[in-house]
Formats: sequence, structure tokens, C-alpha cells
Amino acid sequence: MAAADRVSDDQGVVEFYRNFPNVKPGADGKYHIHSVNNGEETWNAQDTVEEVAAMRAMTPLAIRASEILDIDAEMRPVWREFYENLPPLPNGPEPAAYYDLVTVASEDGAALPRLRDAVVKKKVTADTRLHVLSREATVAANLGLADYVKYMVPGQIRTIPTEGCDTWGQGPSGQGVLRNRLGMREGPGCLECQRLGNATQALHAALLQTAPPAPGRDSILRVFAAWPRQWDAQFTLAARGAFLVSSSMQKGKIEFVQVQSQAGGECRLCNPWPGETMSLYRNGAKEEDLSGTFVKFATRKGDLIVLAPQGIMPTKMHVQ
Repeated sequence: MAAADRVSDDQGVVEFYRNFPNVKPGADGKYHIHSVNNGEETWNAQDTVEEVAAMRAMTPLAIRASEILDIDAEMRPVWREFYENLPPLPNGPEPAAYYDLVTVASEDGAALPRLRDAVVKKKVTADTRLHVLSREATVAANLGLADYVKYMVPGQIRTIPTEGCDTWGQGPSGQGVLRNRLGMREGPGCLECQRLGNATQALHAALLQTAPPAPGRDSILRVFAAWPRQWDAQFTLAARGAFLVSSSMQKGKIEFVQVQSQAGGECRLCNPWPGETMSLYRNGAKEEDLSGTFVKFATRKGDLIVLAPQGIMPTKMHVQ
């Protein structure tokens, strides 16, 4: 897909909302959206999380893409006015699960602690079970709450058995979770794995985040952003910017970060070793030392970048 096609998609979403008959200015001067739903549980409501989050996420993206591609300049002030007068996100931690609006990378100094406080009010233990459709695990991961990820992700995989079933969904109703981990929550004609998708989303966010500090800004790589330090792990995951990122944590320590550039471009990384200097190796050769809370470096298509604490050689990392 060409870049112009992508910006047209962004523009199309924003223009749909901006011209949607149920989006109207209210007495407070904000553009409120009326008679909309939120998931399956909320109907015919105003300013639902899904809709407000979508408008707040997509409008800055349309503006940014327009600037990069130098097109639709006449629409930028129109979109900015629309964005600046959108209603705020509804209260509660759920918005953190939408479009990376609030994450550990967020520059909103008020939203992050407020949402964290909302999450930690819930006590979690090894017995915690989450509903199939719950986004709580993803919220916890986006907010950097590793101690909650530790219990919420397994709790969502196990889920809450249907009444009348045992842990695996065996019972008179024939519903619940089967031994192959698929669910029959809505009956044998509706096998589903929704909770596994939600658990996977939370796992990805806990291992690797590539969220921007605000919609339309450059994304920043963060490895093990909400990963429990008691869990050893290695991963290779796709990241925004067409980067393939690998990393390893052993005994609570991050060993290295490998970035494979699939398209070229600048990469931005939150230093996995706070307060320490790291060495950057490009295609097997040491290139430079970097320090600071955030670092950035240019890449070419096909580059293999490895970063490690200063003094540790990549040959000792067993990078695959």
C-alpha cells in the first residue's frame, strides 16, 4: 500500500467522524458523539470510550501523515480544531487499552498515575480469574504494572468457568473452556478464543511496547516494559517502524536488545539499562556508545543492530 493510500485511510476515518450526523457541538463547545455503542454492553450512549478513543487517536495521525507527505495542507487547521475540541476520555482504566493513548510512554503526567491508581485498587492473586472479554491484563501491561500482569495474564487464560462446569468446561451445560483451550461460552456452535487473544495482546505489551508519548508522535521501543522480573524470557516480536525486535531477560536482567530493520529509518529506544552506557553494534561491528534515558539511531534496510551494556560482547549473547 502506498503512503498516499495510507493517509487517505487516516483522513477517511477522521472525515467520517467529523461529518457523522451524530457528532454535534454541545453547549460546552466540544464535539460530542451521540447514539453510539461501546462493545456489546453499552447501547445508544454518548461519548463512549471506543468512539472517543478512535477520534483522539486517528485525528493526530491524519495531521502527521499530511505533514510528512506534504498533502492536504488546507485540512490541517480543520482537523486540529476538531481534535482540540473533542471530549475527554471517560474515566477509568479501560482507555489505556485503546490505541496506546495512555501507556508507560505517555507524556500526560496526570493520566498515567490516575489510571495506575484505578487499576491497583483491584487485588490480584494466583486465584484471580478474568472474564473472556476483559481488557484488564492489557491495561496493566500498558501501564507498566508487572505485578498485575503476573496474575492477570494466567487468570485470563484460565478464565472464569461457566456455572455448572469445572475448570475445563466439563459439566451439564457443555460450556466453558475445553482442554484445547478453546471456549464454548456461547454453546458448541460458537467455539471461540477471545480470552487468548486478549491475553496475547497483554503479553506483547508486557514484553515489547512501541507506543508514542502522544498520538501522532514518534514511537519509542521499550523492552520488558511490564514483564515480571521473576520470569526468564526471550522474544522476537514485530514493532512499529518495520523493526523486528529480539531481547532476553535472565534472572531479572535484560541481556541485550537486537533490532532488525526491515525498511530503514530512525529507531528510538528507551534505555533498558537506566543510568548505564550501552554499546551499539551494527552488522557485527561496534559503532558507538550511547547513554541517556532515550537514544535514537539511524538504520538502513537490512541492518542488524545489537545493543548491550558497555563491555559485553554480542558474541556472548547467542543472538538468533
